[in-house]
Amino acid sequence: MKRCYVAGALSSNDACIYLQNVSKMMNASEHVRRLGLACYTPAIDLLMGIKFGWYEYDDYFVPSQAWLDVSDCLFLTSGWEASKGTIREIDRACKKDIPVFSDLEQIEEFVKPLVICIVGESGVGKTLMAETFESLFHYNLIQSYTTRPKRNPEENGHTFITEEQFDKFIFDKKEMIAYTKFGAFRYCCLRDDVLDYNTYVIDEFGLDYLNKNYSEQFHIYSVRIRTNDRERKLGTSLDRYNRDKGKFTKDDSEFDFVFKNKYDMKEMLNFVKVTKNQVWTDFINKCQNQ
Repeated sequence: MKRCYVAGALSSNDACIYLQNVSKMMNASEHVRRLGLACYTPAIDLLMGIKFGWYEYDDYFVPSQAWLDVSDCLFLTSGWEASKGTIREIDRACKKDIPVFSDLEQIEEFVKPLVICIVGESGVGKTLMAETFESLFHYNLIQSYTTRPKRNPEENGHTFITEEQFDKFIFDKKEMIAYTKFGAFRYCCLRDDVLDYNTYVIDEFGLDYLNKNYSEQFHIYSVRIRTNDRERKLGTSLDRYNRDKGKFTKDDSEFDFVFKNKYDMKEMLNFVKVTKNQVWTDFINKCQNQ
Protein backbone atom coordinates (compact mmCIF):
# COMPACT_ATOMS: atom_id res chain seq x y z
CA MET A 1 0.00 0.00 0.00
CA LYS A 2 1.36 3.41 -0.97
CA ARG A 3 1.93 5.95 1.81
CA CYS A 4 0.78 9.56 1.66
CA TYR A 5 1.86 12.47 3.84
CA VAL A 6 -0.92 15.07 4.11
CA ALA A 7 0.36 18.64 4.52
CA GLY A 8 -1.24 22.04 4.86
CA ALA A 9 -1.74 25.10 7.02
CA LEU A 10 -2.25 24.26 10.70
CA SER A 11 -0.85 26.74 13.21
CA SER A 12 -2.70 29.96 13.98
CA ASN A 13 -2.98 32.42 16.88
CA ASP A 14 -6.74 32.03 16.57
CA ALA A 15 -7.84 28.77 18.21
CA CYS A 16 -10.94 28.54 16.00
CA ILE A 17 -8.90 28.81 12.81
CA TYR A 18 -6.42 26.26 14.16
CA LEU A 19 -9.22 23.76 14.78
CA GLN A 20 -10.71 24.49 11.36
CA ASN A 21 -7.32 23.70 9.82
CA VAL A 22 -7.14 20.47 11.80
CA SER A 23 -10.60 19.50 10.55
CA LYS A 24 -9.68 20.34 6.94
CA MET A 25 -6.55 18.20 7.10
CA MET A 26 -8.40 15.28 8.65
CA ASN A 27 -11.14 15.48 6.00
CA ALA A 28 -8.52 15.48 3.23
CA SER A 29 -6.76 12.51 4.82
CA GLU A 30 -9.99 10.53 4.92
CA HIS A 31 -10.59 11.20 1.21
CA VAL A 32 -7.04 10.07 0.39
CA ARG A 33 -7.43 6.98 2.59
CA ARG A 34 -10.62 6.00 0.75
CA LEU A 35 -8.71 6.14 -2.52
CA GLY A 36 -6.46 3.39 -1.19
CA LEU A 37 -3.43 5.05 0.42
CA ALA A 38 -2.13 4.83 3.98
CA CYS A 39 -2.00 8.37 5.40
CA TYR A 40 0.13 10.21 7.89
CA THR A 41 -1.79 13.25 9.16
CA PRO A 42 0.25 15.78 11.19
CA ALA A 43 -2.97 17.34 12.50
CA ILE A 44 -3.70 14.37 14.75
CA ASP A 45 -0.48 15.07 16.69
CA LEU A 46 -2.51 17.85 18.30
CA LEU A 47 -4.02 15.24 20.63
CA MET A 48 -0.56 14.14 21.73
CA GLY A 49 0.42 17.76 22.28
CA ILE A 50 -2.62 18.42 24.46
CA LYS A 51 -2.05 15.31 26.58
CA PHE A 52 1.72 15.66 27.02
CA GLY A 53 2.14 19.40 26.96
CA TRP A 54 3.87 19.99 23.64
CA TYR A 55 4.01 23.75 23.19
CA GLU A 56 6.90 24.38 20.80
CA TYR A 57 6.41 24.33 17.02
CA ASP A 58 9.34 21.95 16.49
CA ASP A 59 7.77 19.47 18.93
CA TYR A 60 5.29 18.82 16.12
CA PHE A 61 7.23 19.63 12.97
CA VAL A 62 10.57 17.86 13.45
CA PRO A 63 9.30 14.30 14.22
CA SER A 64 6.78 14.47 11.37
CA GLN A 65 9.57 14.83 8.79
CA ALA A 66 10.66 11.25 9.35
CA TRP A 67 7.22 10.18 8.08
CA LEU A 68 7.52 12.45 5.06
CA ASP A 69 10.88 10.89 4.16
CA VAL A 70 9.35 7.41 3.81
CA SER A 71 6.16 8.49 2.07
CA ASP A 72 5.37 7.76 -1.58
CA CYS A 73 3.72 11.14 -2.12
CA LEU A 74 2.84 14.45 -0.49
CA PHE A 75 -0.74 15.75 -0.68
CA LEU A 76 -1.52 19.43 -0.07
CA THR A 77 -4.76 20.69 1.45
CA SER A 78 -6.30 23.92 0.18
CA GLY A 79 -4.74 27.05 1.61
CA TRP A 80 -1.30 25.46 1.97
CA GLU A 81 0.32 28.53 0.34
CA ALA A 82 0.00 30.44 3.63
CA SER A 83 2.01 27.82 5.56
CA LYS A 84 5.79 28.28 5.82
CA GLY A 85 6.06 24.76 7.24
CA THR A 86 4.29 23.28 4.23
CA ILE A 87 6.60 25.15 1.87
CA ARG A 88 9.54 23.57 3.72
CA GLU A 89 7.90 20.16 3.36
CA ILE A 90 7.39 20.64 -0.38
CA ASP A 91 11.06 21.55 -0.75
CA ARG A 92 12.09 18.48 1.26
CA ALA A 93 9.84 16.22 -0.83
CA CYS A 94 11.20 17.58 -4.12
CA LYS A 95 14.79 16.99 -3.01
CA LYS A 96 13.89 13.36 -2.32
CA ASP A 97 11.92 12.91 -5.58
CA ILE A 98 8.67 12.47 -3.66
CA PRO A 99 5.81 13.64 -5.91
CA VAL A 100 3.57 16.47 -4.70
CA PHE A 101 -0.17 16.52 -5.44
CA SER A 102 -2.90 19.00 -4.65
CA ASP A 103 -5.94 17.38 -6.27
CA LEU A 104 -7.73 14.14 -5.38
CA GLU A 105 -7.89 13.16 -9.07
CA GLN A 106 -4.09 13.18 -9.09
CA ILE A 107 -4.07 10.82 -6.11
CA GLU A 108 -6.62 8.59 -7.83
CA GLU A 109 -4.24 8.32 -10.79
CA PHE A 110 -1.20 7.80 -8.57
CA VAL A 111 -2.73 4.90 -6.68
CA LYS A 112 -2.95 2.82 -9.88
CA PRO A 113 -0.21 0.15 -10.03
CA LEU A 114 2.81 0.66 -12.27
CA VAL A 115 3.65 -2.33 -14.49
CA ILE A 116 6.78 -2.55 -16.65
CA CYS A 117 6.22 -5.34 -19.18
CA ILE A 118 9.38 -7.04 -20.49
CA VAL A 119 8.98 -8.68 -23.90
CA GLY A 120 11.28 -10.87 -25.98
CA GLU A 121 12.10 -14.32 -27.22
CA SER A 122 13.48 -17.09 -25.01
CA GLY A 123 17.07 -16.54 -23.99
CA VAL A 124 17.26 -12.75 -24.50
CA GLY A 125 17.48 -11.95 -20.77
CA LYS A 126 13.92 -11.01 -19.77
CA THR A 127 13.95 -12.60 -16.32
CA LEU A 128 17.42 -11.24 -15.58
CA MET A 129 16.18 -7.71 -16.35
CA ALA A 130 13.12 -8.19 -14.14
CA GLU A 131 15.35 -9.46 -11.32
CA THR A 132 17.58 -6.40 -11.78
CA PHE A 133 14.58 -4.08 -11.32
CA GLU A 134 13.72 -6.11 -8.22
CA SER A 135 17.22 -5.95 -6.69
CA LEU A 136 17.84 -2.27 -7.45
CA PHE A 137 14.41 -0.76 -6.81
CA HIS A 138 12.40 -3.50 -5.05
CA TYR A 139 9.92 -3.71 -7.93
CA ASN A 140 7.69 -6.75 -7.55
CA LEU A 141 8.49 -9.42 -10.15
CA ILE A 142 5.04 -10.74 -10.99
CA GLN A 143 5.22 -14.50 -11.01
CA SER A 144 3.17 -15.96 -13.86
CA TYR A 145 1.31 -19.15 -13.12
CA THR A 146 2.16 -21.90 -15.59
CA THR A 147 1.42 -25.54 -16.10
CA ARG A 148 4.81 -26.31 -17.64
CA PRO A 149 7.52 -28.00 -15.53
CA LYS A 150 10.59 -26.14 -14.30
CA ARG A 151 13.54 -26.05 -16.68
CA ASN A 152 15.90 -26.06 -13.70
CA PRO A 153 15.49 -26.07 -9.90
CA GLU A 154 16.48 -22.38 -9.59
CA GLU A 155 14.14 -21.03 -12.29
CA ASN A 156 12.45 -17.76 -11.30
CA GLY A 157 9.61 -15.73 -12.83
CA HIS A 158 6.87 -18.36 -12.64
CA THR A 159 4.75 -20.20 -10.10
CA PHE A 160 4.54 -23.79 -11.31
CA ILE A 161 1.17 -25.48 -10.87
CA THR A 162 -0.82 -28.44 -12.19
CA GLU A 163 -3.49 -28.34 -14.87
CA GLU A 164 -6.09 -28.93 -12.14
CA GLN A 165 -4.84 -25.94 -10.13
CA PHE A 166 -4.92 -23.77 -13.24
CA ASP A 167 -8.53 -24.78 -13.91
CA LYS A 168 -9.39 -23.93 -10.29
CA PHE A 169 -8.44 -20.28 -10.89
CA ILE A 170 -11.25 -20.09 -13.42
CA PHE A 171 -13.61 -22.02 -11.15
CA ASP A 172 -12.89 -19.68 -8.22
CA LYS A 173 -13.41 -16.67 -10.54
CA LYS A 174 -9.92 -15.32 -9.88
CA GLU A 175 -9.35 -12.32 -12.11
CA MET A 176 -6.79 -13.14 -14.80
CA ILE A 177 -5.21 -10.00 -16.20
CA ALA A 178 -3.10 -11.88 -18.75
CA TYR A 179 -3.35 -15.30 -20.38
CA THR A 180 -1.40 -17.10 -23.08
CA LYS A 181 -0.56 -20.61 -24.23
CA PHE A 182 2.76 -21.92 -25.55
CA GLY A 183 2.51 -25.40 -26.97
CA ALA A 184 0.71 -27.59 -24.47
CA PHE A 185 1.31 -25.28 -21.51
CA ARG A 186 -0.80 -22.42 -20.18
CA TYR A 187 0.35 -19.20 -18.52
CA CYS A 188 -1.58 -16.50 -16.65
CA CYS A 189 -1.22 -13.64 -14.17
CA LEU A 190 -3.74 -12.82 -11.44
CA ARG A 191 -4.87 -9.34 -10.41
CA ASP A 192 -4.18 -10.21 -6.77
CA ASP A 193 -0.45 -10.55 -7.55
CA VAL A 194 -0.05 -6.99 -8.85
CA LEU A 195 1.45 -4.68 -6.21
CA ASP A 196 2.25 -0.95 -6.39
CA TYR A 197 5.38 -1.23 -8.58
CA ASN A 198 5.90 -4.27 -10.80
CA THR A 199 7.76 -5.91 -13.65
CA TYR A 200 6.15 -8.63 -15.71
CA VAL A 201 7.77 -10.96 -18.26
CA ILE A 202 5.18 -11.32 -20.99
CA ASP A 203 4.74 -12.03 -24.71
CA GLU A 204 3.27 -9.69 -27.34
CA PHE A 205 -0.19 -11.26 -27.15
CA GLY A 206 -0.27 -10.81 -23.38
CA LEU A 207 0.94 -7.21 -23.67
CA ASP A 208 -1.83 -6.41 -26.15
CA TYR A 209 -4.40 -8.02 -23.85
CA LEU A 210 -3.12 -6.05 -20.87
CA ASN A 211 -3.18 -2.74 -22.76
CA LYS A 212 -6.64 -3.38 -24.18
CA ASN A 213 -8.29 -4.40 -20.93
CA TYR A 214 -6.29 -2.76 -18.12
CA SER A 215 -4.87 0.52 -19.40
CA GLU A 216 -7.41 2.37 -17.23
CA GLN A 217 -6.44 0.41 -14.12
CA PHE A 218 -2.64 0.27 -14.49
CA HIS A 219 0.16 2.48 -15.75
CA ILE A 220 1.69 0.14 -18.34
CA TYR A 221 5.13 0.53 -19.95
CA SER A 222 6.81 -1.92 -22.31
CA VAL A 223 10.45 -2.94 -22.79
CA ARG A 224 11.53 -4.97 -25.83
CA ILE A 225 14.74 -6.95 -25.39
CA ARG A 226 16.63 -8.07 -28.47
CA THR A 227 19.91 -9.87 -29.01
CA ASN A 228 21.71 -11.35 -31.99
CA ASP A 229 20.69 -14.76 -33.27
CA ARG A 230 23.94 -16.43 -32.30
CA GLU A 231 23.65 -15.38 -28.65
CA ARG A 232 20.02 -16.51 -28.53
CA LYS A 233 20.91 -19.99 -29.75
CA LEU A 234 23.56 -20.23 -27.04
CA GLY A 235 21.14 -19.03 -24.35
CA THR A 236 18.18 -21.31 -24.98
CA SER A 237 17.25 -24.79 -26.16
CA LEU A 238 16.61 -25.57 -29.83
CA ASP A 239 12.96 -26.37 -29.04
CA ARG A 240 12.41 -22.96 -27.42
CA TYR A 241 14.33 -21.22 -30.17
CA ASN A 242 12.14 -22.81 -32.87
CA ARG A 243 8.97 -22.28 -30.83
CA ASP A 244 9.44 -18.51 -30.83
CA LYS A 245 9.86 -18.17 -34.59
CA GLY A 246 7.17 -15.85 -35.95
CA LYS A 247 5.73 -15.18 -32.47
CA PHE A 248 7.30 -11.73 -32.04
CA THR A 249 6.31 -9.43 -34.90
CA LYS A 250 5.95 -5.96 -33.38
CA ASP A 251 8.21 -3.17 -34.58
CA ASP A 252 10.53 -1.54 -32.04
CA SER A 253 8.52 1.67 -32.39
CA GLU A 254 5.55 -0.06 -30.73
CA PHE A 255 7.45 -0.35 -27.43
CA ASP A 256 8.33 2.35 -24.92
CA PHE A 257 11.93 1.14 -24.57
CA VAL A 258 14.22 -1.19 -26.53
CA PHE A 259 17.34 -2.86 -25.12
CA LYS A 260 19.93 -4.54 -27.36
CA ASN A 261 21.33 -7.15 -25.00
CA LYS A 262 25.05 -7.77 -25.48
CA TYR A 263 25.19 -9.75 -22.22
CA ASP A 264 27.17 -7.01 -20.53
CA MET A 265 25.80 -6.71 -16.98
CA LYS A 266 27.05 -3.15 -16.61
CA GLU A 267 25.05 -2.13 -19.70
CA MET A 268 21.92 -3.80 -18.36
CA LEU A 269 22.30 -2.13 -14.95
CA ASN A 270 22.64 1.26 -16.61
CA PHE A 271 19.64 0.61 -18.88
CA VAL A 272 17.46 -0.43 -15.92
CA LYS A 273 18.43 2.67 -13.93
CA VAL A 274 17.78 5.05 -16.83
CA THR A 275 14.52 3.32 -17.77
CA LYS A 276 13.24 3.36 -14.20
CA ASN A 277 13.92 7.11 -13.93
CA GLN A 278 12.22 7.85 -17.26
CA VAL A 279 9.19 5.72 -16.40
CA TRP A 280 8.89 7.34 -12.97
CA THR A 281 9.10 10.85 -14.43
CA ASP A 282 6.47 10.09 -17.07
CA PHE A 283 4.23 8.35 -14.52
CA ILE A 284 4.33 11.33 -12.12
CA ASN A 285 3.76 13.83 -14.95
CA LYS A 286 0.64 11.91 -15.99
CA CYS A 287 -0.66 12.03 -12.42
CA GLN A 288 0.11 15.73 -11.96
CA ASN A 289 -1.61 16.61 -15.22
CA GLN A 290 -4.90 15.10 -14.14
